[in-house]
Amino acid sequence: MKTTSTRGDKNKFQLVERLKRAVVIDPALSIYKFVPTIKNSWTAISLQRVFVTQDHMPDQSTEHHEQEPSWIEKQWARLRGRRSDDVILAHIGEGADGIAVGKNIIQIGTFSIPLWLLLTGLLLLLSISLLLGYQIVGPWLPRTMPEGSFNIAVAEFTIIGSDPEASAKSEAKEISASIANFLKTQTDTFTQVLGEQVVVWGPAEGVPFVSPNEEANAAASLNADVLIYGQLYLDAADKWQVEPRFYLTAEVVNQATELYGEHALGNLIAYRPSNQASTRDVNTALQVRIEALSQLLLGLAYMAFGERDGYQKASETFLNTLNTSQWGSSLDGTGQEILHLFLGNSLLRLAYLTADELPEKLQLLNRSQAAFAEAINLNPTYARAYNGLAAALFQIARPPMSEDACQWDWDQLHLAEANFKKATDLPVANKPPSGYVDYYAYFGLGRVAFWNGYCRDTEKWVTAADYYQRALTEYAKVTNPIINLIDVAAYTNTDLGFMRLIQAEALIGMEDVESKKLLADGLSQSIAYYAKVFQLAQASNSDEVRQHAIEAMPYYLTALCFDHQGEKALDDLATFAEDFPDPDEVKTRIIELTDQDLWGECHAQAN
Repeated sequence: MKTTSTRGDKNKFQLVERLKRAVVIDPALSIYKFVPTIKNSWTAISLQRVFVTQDHMPDQSTEHHEQEPSWIEKQWARLRGRRSDDVILAHIGEGADGIAVGKNIIQIGTFSIPLWLLLTGLLLLLSISLLLGYQIVGPWLPRTMPEGSFNIAVAEFTIIGSDPEASAKSEAKEISASIANFLKTQTDTFTQVLGEQVVVWGPAEGVPFVSPNEEANAAASLNADVLIYGQLYLDAADKWQVEPRFYLTAEVVNQATELYGEHALGNLIAYRPSNQASTRDVNTALQVRIEALSQLLLGLAYMAFGERDGYQKASETFLNTLNTSQWGSSLDGTGQEILHLFLGNSLLRLAYLTADELPEKLQLLNRSQAAFAEAINLNPTYARAYNGLAAALFQIARPPMSEDACQWDWDQLHLAEANFKKATDLPVANKPPSGYVDYYAYFGLGRVAFWNGYCRDTEKWVTAADYYQRALTEYAKVTNPIINLIDVAAYTNTDLGFMRLIQAEALIGMEDVESKKLLADGLSQSIAYYAKVFQLAQASNSDEVRQHAIEAMPYYLTALCFDHQGEKALDDLATFAEDFPDPDEVKTRIIELTDQDLWGECHAQAN
């Protein structure tokens, strides 16, 4: 059933009936966002003077004065390295009369060493010592990759196992070095695509090993866009397993945040280090996967532009990797699901940038759905793929922008809901922390319940609110959220604020005490949710969410006006608009999106 208001037709704020069009957020997160709107030292080295003891002081009681040396004597002294006006300050040790320290020389017997030459020698010795020391400890010192370039860091593989032998340590370092060396041969290709320098560092450049769950910190401290790392498991003396992995930062995935964080580059590769053939096989397996990874990074480079042409080239690159690369085209089930995940994501982003009226959009969505489904078929516990599949199904189910907001394909929407639930039901071990699987899935489930409540039965909004609160609980666990996580939190608060506003509007005009209390509580909660939206939009500062905040502001003003806070409505509108280049234009647009009769009453309240 639909919620109705008791206000007259003229003054009634028709929020529900004006809920006609959608605002899309990043569908690759996990969901196609469909937001209702009202309308459319040198340390200074002090060479301290050596004070002469009284025993060494010249006898000042005598009248004898040393004769001034001739010009020839002065020149001879200069050539010998001793200045003619030098003063003996001290003898070294008892009976060491042949050794003397002067202001400008050290004399040993008849041999004089100029002080400047001695200091130069000492400095040279110090420099050589520092250089040798850096050569020894340098690779283990923390270093940062250059700014303004696309940086790929290859960390030394971590050895998992008790008391690793020297051969294992050498093996781990050799694996990392070989990966880095191969990627260095690909930098020219990456540079051509990105239009900026690509830098690859490995253990030789001082990239240390990465501890589990420290990928984000390691990438940040290195200033790496992509971090390649892994583990070498020592199951037994004659049986080892290697697991290559890689980590993508928020900058490199751009809007495709479903790809953010850590990924396994296929399944573990088992081999026997004592067997030459087995060692050769593992090297081959690693090589073909790294070749595939280089293609994945190339596709990501195309996606980094955030444009339709870039996503088109990215999807073509991922598809080509699947069809032609040795690993991608293999049917051995060694982890190729990641290739399908990347393909599905690029197609989803491409569909997002395609107009609703074009038949190509549905074709792209169907291809995206198929890619995610194949990833799940290859790995039924692949949590990221379930969220991706649900996102594609959600978009397939939604009505075009131009149609009634409730013309959903409810069967497809039900399938989207089922896949979001499958993502949440998977064991924690299958949910990489940086994938925020539960956060996106709860948000998606909230969206499904929201539209069921809006179009079919408002009781579903209780379920929607529960899922949204779970999503916000997951968000509260994030220490330093990336922009898209902030954006989803903003959209979540928007829907919560909208539901409470509609529920409160239905109580306007009722005179019983309970209804009045529910009205006051509902408006207060709605106002708080919308205020949070604006805080999050400011924290995100993304263009999309700033525009979303503009469309959410009329709802916020409506709640304030219903709550008889006209003056606050005017003040908050002015403050909000000041954050935009043209405040007056923003204010005009927001007021136009607000019910004019209600806004007139509200303006009168303030005056």
